[in-house]
Amino acid sequence: MAHSELDSSGEEAANIVASSIVWMAESSKRHSPIEISESVACIHVAKIAQQYIESHYQESVHIEDLCRVTGVGARTMQRCFRKYFDMPVSTYLKTLRLDSARRELLTAHSSEVTVTDIAMSNGCTHLGRFSVEFREQFSVSPHEVLDSRPGKKWQTHS
Repeated sequence: MAHSELDSSGEEAANIVASSIVWMAESSKRHSPIEISESVACIHVAKIAQQYIESHYQESVHIEDLCRVTGVGARTMQRCFRKYFDMPVSTYLKTLRLDSARRELLTAHSSEVTVTDIAMSNGCTHLGRFSVEFREQFSVSPHEVLDSRPGKKWQTHS
């Protein structure tokens, strides 16, 4: 296909999508086309932010980073993320870090690695807070996870 044919087919696809959105909105009469397109845009922003967070959770993630990659302001990004995931960015990031640390603690050997090593490698820099939040999330301390053997009752609490 020639380059101009690709451009026109892409434009045609965009027109079909836009027409479909308008048709769905008009047929439902519950949402205006603008509301639907804003909702689609909001989902897109939330998913881009999620991808960034999941790729960089081991590092320091700032709202400014998410704004840069999504191309929207802080309030818009936070609103879209909360709307789509039903939680703020900070809660999502904390949960992702704790889950990753838990998986590492379950497979690590206490003779080879420490809780501090695992916490830090998962972006948890405040060790006291990490321990408290880990216990709140999993009903066991990170040290107990690292020092335990498979088959313990707490491992089913997720």
